Amino acid sequence: MTKQQLQIRIVSLMFLALPITVYGEDRGRMLYQNHCVACHESRVHIREARKVKTYADLEQFARRFAGLAGVEWSDADMILVIEYLNRTHYKLQK
Repeated sequence: MTKQQLQIRIVSLMFLALPITVYGEDRGRMLYQNHCVACHESRVHIREARKVKTYADLEQFARRFAGLAGVEWSDADMILVIEYLNRTHYKLQK
């Protein structure tokens, strides 16, 4: 296999993975916007006195409030929402 053929295959694989990534980002945002902002706006995530300090805190709070809201998401959907919140508001290390 030549270097050019290898590069073409790598780029092709990257494009195959793109829809999954975009889907996950869009789905996490959609789930959050459809179920979470009914009780609070996104400013709760950026206030100075926020309780989330670590990624584990974020997971714990997100799962807790989803349960309180009666949302029955799969674990995969819950992770998409947590990742969306981390990417857009918290920027915490895992």
